[in-house]
Amino acid sequence: MKSSGNYLDITTKEKTFATRMTFVELVEKIPSSQFARVHQSYLVNILNIDRIENNHVFIETHKIPISSKYKDVFLKQLNS
Repeated sequence: MKSSGNYLDITTKEKTFATRMTFVELVEKIPSSQFARVHQSYLVNILNIDRIENNHVFIETHKIPISSKYKDVFLKQLNS
């Protein structure tokens, strides 16, 4: 999921959806055990991560940046 102002782009295996919702609203509705914030603008489903390399998460063909602000919390969430 990628934040684009007041919209979110939610990408699934089949399609990308744009919805008018903030990150805060989304975070309140999804299971925190399954999703992790890796960047100010990105939230990922940890069950779909293929690999982590050089401060990026790879999910299929998508390369998502991991910011230093969220890196430690993200890695702790993966290891728990």
